[in-house]
Amino acid sequence: MKVNFKNTTKYTKEAYEKFLAFHQKKYGPKYKIVTAIVIVLLIFCSIMNFKYGNALVGLLLFVGSIGFLLYRFKEPIRKITKERNSDKIKNEREFTFSFYDSYIKIIGNKINAKVRYWNLKKAFEDKDYIYLYIEDEHAFVLKKDGFSIGNCKEFMPFIKKKILFKI
Repeated sequence: MKVNFKNTTKYTKEAYEKFLAFHQKKYGPKYKIVTAIVIVLLIFCSIMNFKYGNALVGLLLFVGSIGFLLYRFKEPIRKITKERNSDKIKNEREFTFSFYDSYIKIIGNKINAKVRYWNLKKAFEDKDYIYLYIEDEHAFVLKKDGFSIGNCKEFMPFIKKKILFKI
Protein backbone atom coordinates (compact mmCIF):
# COMPACT_ATOMS: atom_id res chain seq x y z
CA MET A 1 0.00 0.00 0.00
CA LYS A 2 1.06 3.55 -0.69
CA VAL A 3 1.92 5.87 2.20
CA ASN A 4 0.04 9.15 1.75
CA PHE A 5 1.73 10.99 4.63
CA LYS A 6 4.54 10.17 7.00
CA ASN A 7 5.38 12.06 10.16
CA THR A 8 8.05 11.49 12.78
CA THR A 9 7.61 13.24 16.11
CA LYS A 10 9.69 13.11 19.27
CA TYR A 11 7.54 13.16 22.42
CA THR A 12 9.38 15.70 24.54
CA LYS A 13 8.38 17.50 27.71
CA GLU A 14 7.92 20.65 25.64
CA ALA A 15 5.54 18.85 23.25
CA TYR A 16 3.57 17.44 26.17
CA GLU A 17 3.31 20.84 27.85
CA LYS A 18 2.04 22.38 24.61
CA PHE A 19 -0.52 19.59 24.31
CA LEU A 20 -1.67 20.20 27.89
CA ALA A 21 -2.03 23.94 27.25
CA PHE A 22 -3.97 23.29 24.04
CA HIS A 23 -6.19 20.68 25.69
CA GLN A 24 -6.92 22.94 28.66
CA LYS A 25 -7.84 25.83 26.39
CA LYS A 26 -10.08 23.61 24.25
CA TYR A 27 -11.78 21.47 26.90
CA GLY A 28 -11.09 23.18 30.26
CA PRO A 29 -14.16 25.46 30.32
CA LYS A 30 -16.53 22.59 29.48
CA TYR A 31 -14.98 20.44 32.23
CA LYS A 32 -15.41 23.23 34.79
CA ILE A 33 -19.00 23.95 33.77
CA VAL A 34 -20.02 20.29 34.00
CA THR A 35 -18.33 20.03 37.40
CA ALA A 36 -20.13 23.15 38.66
CA ILE A 37 -23.54 21.95 37.43
CA VAL A 38 -23.17 18.53 39.06
CA ILE A 39 -21.98 20.08 42.34
CA VAL A 40 -24.88 22.55 42.39
CA LEU A 41 -27.38 19.73 41.73
CA LEU A 42 -25.88 17.49 44.43
CA ILE A 43 -25.87 20.30 46.98
CA PHE A 44 -29.43 21.28 46.05
CA CYS A 45 -30.57 17.67 46.52
CA SER A 46 -28.68 17.53 49.80
CA ILE A 47 -30.34 20.72 51.10
CA MET A 48 -33.79 19.51 50.03
CA ASN A 49 -33.26 16.23 51.87
CA PHE A 50 -32.20 18.08 55.02
CA LYS A 51 -35.22 20.37 54.69
CA TYR A 52 -37.69 17.48 54.46
CA GLY A 53 -36.21 15.43 57.28
CA ASN A 54 -34.00 12.98 55.36
CA ALA A 55 -30.83 13.91 57.20
CA LEU A 56 -28.98 10.69 56.36
CA VAL A 57 -29.65 11.00 52.61
CA GLY A 58 -28.81 14.71 52.76
CA LEU A 59 -25.52 13.95 54.50
CA LEU A 60 -24.68 11.22 51.98
CA LEU A 61 -25.37 13.59 49.09
CA PHE A 62 -23.27 16.33 50.70
CA VAL A 63 -20.35 13.94 51.31
CA GLY A 64 -20.81 12.64 47.75
CA SER A 65 -20.58 16.18 46.37
CA ILE A 66 -17.34 16.77 48.28
CA GLY A 67 -15.97 13.45 47.00
CA PHE A 68 -16.99 14.31 43.44
CA LEU A 69 -15.36 17.74 43.71
CA LEU A 70 -12.11 16.25 45.03
CA TYR A 71 -12.13 13.62 42.28
CA ARG A 72 -12.68 16.20 39.53
CA PHE A 73 -9.71 18.25 40.70
CA LYS A 74 -7.28 15.53 41.80
CA GLU A 75 -7.76 13.00 39.00
CA PRO A 76 -6.50 15.26 36.18
CA ILE A 77 -3.43 16.11 38.28
CA ARG A 78 -2.77 12.39 38.87
CA LYS A 79 -3.13 11.59 35.15
CA ILE A 80 -0.85 14.46 34.11
CA THR A 81 1.80 13.47 36.65
CA LYS A 82 1.65 9.85 35.48
CA GLU A 83 2.03 10.88 31.83
CA ARG A 84 4.90 13.29 32.58
CA ASN A 85 6.73 10.45 34.30
CA SER A 86 6.01 7.96 31.52
CA ASP A 87 8.82 6.41 29.54
CA LYS A 88 7.82 8.07 26.26
CA ILE A 89 8.10 11.59 27.76
CA LYS A 90 11.04 11.05 30.11
CA ASN A 91 13.18 9.35 27.46
CA GLU A 92 11.85 11.51 24.62
CA ARG A 93 10.68 8.58 22.52
CA GLU A 94 10.26 9.09 18.81
CA PHE A 95 7.19 7.84 16.96
CA THR A 96 6.62 7.49 13.23
CA PHE A 97 3.09 7.84 11.92
CA SER A 98 2.43 6.49 8.41
CA PHE A 99 -0.96 7.42 6.97
CA TYR A 100 -2.44 5.00 4.44
CA ASP A 101 -5.86 5.11 2.77
CA SER A 102 -7.71 3.23 5.52
CA TYR A 103 -5.46 3.28 8.59
CA ILE A 104 -2.51 4.82 10.41
CA LYS A 105 0.55 2.74 11.22
CA ILE A 106 2.41 3.86 14.35
CA ILE A 107 5.94 2.68 14.99
CA GLY A 108 7.94 3.57 18.05
CA ASN A 109 9.71 2.09 21.02
CA LYS A 110 7.89 -1.17 21.82
CA ILE A 111 4.95 -0.05 19.65
CA ASN A 112 3.93 -1.29 16.24
CA ALA A 113 0.22 -0.60 15.86
CA LYS A 114 -2.45 0.06 13.27
CA VAL A 115 -5.21 2.54 14.07
CA ARG A 116 -8.26 2.77 11.84
CA TYR A 117 -9.49 6.27 11.04
CA TRP A 118 -12.88 5.61 12.62
CA ASN A 119 -11.04 5.38 15.98
CA LEU A 120 -10.08 9.05 15.69
CA LYS A 121 -12.50 11.43 17.40
CA LYS A 122 -11.21 14.89 16.43
CA ALA A 123 -8.32 16.61 14.68
CA PHE A 124 -7.00 20.01 15.70
CA GLU A 125 -3.93 22.05 14.98
CA ASP A 126 -2.07 24.94 16.51
CA LYS A 127 1.05 26.80 15.43
CA ASP A 128 3.47 23.88 15.94
CA TYR A 129 1.47 20.66 16.34
CA ILE A 130 -1.43 18.60 15.04
CA TYR A 131 -3.50 16.74 17.64
CA LEU A 132 -5.38 13.62 16.60
CA TYR A 133 -7.70 12.73 19.47
CA ILE A 134 -8.45 9.06 19.99
CA GLU A 135 -10.31 9.71 23.27
CA ASP A 136 -11.47 12.80 25.10
CA GLU A 137 -8.14 13.10 26.94
CA HIS A 138 -5.69 11.25 24.71
CA ALA A 139 -4.28 12.34 21.39
CA PHE A 140 -1.51 11.56 18.98
CA VAL A 141 0.74 14.61 18.77
CA LEU A 142 2.36 15.29 15.40
CA LYS A 143 4.94 18.00 14.91
CA LYS A 144 4.02 20.06 11.86
CA ASP A 145 7.57 20.14 10.57
CA GLY A 146 7.97 16.38 11.10
CA PHE A 147 6.52 15.33 7.75
CA SER A 148 8.88 13.39 5.49
CA ILE A 149 6.11 12.49 3.03
CA GLY A 150 3.56 15.22 2.38
CA ASN A 151 3.15 18.36 4.47
CA CYS A 152 0.78 19.73 7.09
CA LYS A 153 -1.13 21.92 4.62
CA GLU A 154 -2.08 18.86 2.55
CA PHE A 155 -2.47 16.65 5.63
CA MET A 156 -5.24 18.55 7.41
CA PRO A 157 -7.78 18.30 4.55
CA PHE A 158 -6.84 14.60 4.18
CA ILE A 159 -7.40 13.78 7.86
CA LYS A 160 -10.57 15.85 8.10
CA LYS A 161 -12.07 13.82 5.22
CA LYS A 162 -11.22 10.62 7.09
CA ILE A 163 -13.06 11.76 10.22
CA LEU A 164 -15.64 13.89 8.41
CA PHE A 165 -18.68 13.17 10.58
CA LYS A 166 -16.86 13.68 13.87
CA ILE A 167 -15.51 17.21 13.36
